[in-house]
Amino acid sequence: MDNAFYFIFSRFKKIKSKKGFLSFNFYLSVFLITFSLVAIILTDSFTQGYKNSIFSKLDSVNPDFKIINRYQSNIDSLDFMYIHSKLFFVEEKIIFSPYIEKMGILISKNKVSSSSKETYKQREGIYVFGIQESFLSDNFLINKYFQNKDFIFSDNSIIIGKHLSQKINKTINDEIDLLFFDDISGNFFAKRFIIQNIYNTQTQNDEFLVYVPISTLRDDNLYCHGIIGDFLDSSKDNSIKINYQNYIIEYWDSHNILNFLNSFDIPIKLLMWILMFLSVYSLSSLIFNILIEKREDLKILYLMGYAKKNLRYIAVSIALYVSFISIFIGSLLSLLAIYIQNNFKIINLPSEKIFQLSFLPAHFDIFYFIKYPLFLILFTIFISLYVFNKNFKVYLR
Repeated sequence: MDNAFYFIFSRFKKIKSKKGFLSFNFYLSVFLITFSLVAIILTDSFTQGYKNSIFSKLDSVNPDFKIINRYQSNIDSLDFMYIHSKLFFVEEKIIFSPYIEKMGILISKNKVSSSSKETYKQREGIYVFGIQESFLSDNFLINKYFQNKDFIFSDNSIIIGKHLSQKINKTINDEIDLLFFDDISGNFFAKRFIIQNIYNTQTQNDEFLVYVPISTLRDDNLYCHGIIGDFLDSSKDNSIKINYQNYIIEYWDSHNILNFLNSFDIPIKLLMWILMFLSVYSLSSLIFNILIEKREDLKILYLMGYAKKNLRYIAVSIALYVSFISIFIGSLLSLLAIYIQNNFKIINLPSEKIFQLSFLPAHFDIFYFIKYPLFLILFTIFISLYVFNKNFKVYLR
């Protein structure tokens, strides 16, 4: 068998057929298969990296669960203590906090220009979330997006998003005023806050969602609107149970968000798979031309007693040889591209507000480097067998 390999395919990369393109087909096949493998790995890497980043940001500003009263708009202190006792014994590691939510108007006093003493008041509509300090300081989901890692959430503190801070031209330790509407009294009330921290998720939440201590929004007639919480275990299974029919447990609908993000993958990945099939098709052209170029040699080996399955094995081996070279080069190039993108941020997105990211992250998954090469190997075997079986009998007449 070794002599047959040498006899038929020795130095086949440099063989010049009568038409002059056999060696060209070899290098073209290696190039196209390598390119398609790199393209499909990086497509998966970039789309998954984008989804992971977006989902992480949305997960940080959307609590995993919310407990509200089925019949009333608030929860009193006794009911809160009952729910607190139930949550305290939940097996999963969670953090939770009572919350109050209100619509408000942020008022920022700014100078007309740096050289002028005249000022104007800028007004922005916002969504105010009153919570306990521990929910932010102990919650690594949102804490990793804070500009100031060590902060004290005192009564006059407020945390705003980066987009909002840029819009009102304010930063940490600056003062702003908030105007709230009291649902019970029907009156507006105002309070001055100091910006204690700025979070930067690069999502639209950064433009309108602000956090204040719950004590700032609470009055004598209202304890809280409900309870929010986050699972600190990535394998969360939504197993919170409260045996009291007055309460509803609402979970963040992450499934639909993931389905929405996955829907954008379909046309992109479809194009990559088409490219993969066309690349392997070029390999079939290489096998076909080798069979034409070496048909006389195949006849001689066949007459010398070589079985058809041995000649088929040689053709498949040559095809796999091309694929293995392409897989090796493609995998190395893909790893290099992922490393460069994550460390040097070569690919930047044109609009942070539209795409919710400033650069396109690349996600590394070893499974990419297993499933696609494996598919390529199986498809190579299939197409080389098809080409050989379809054309070998013609050459023996």
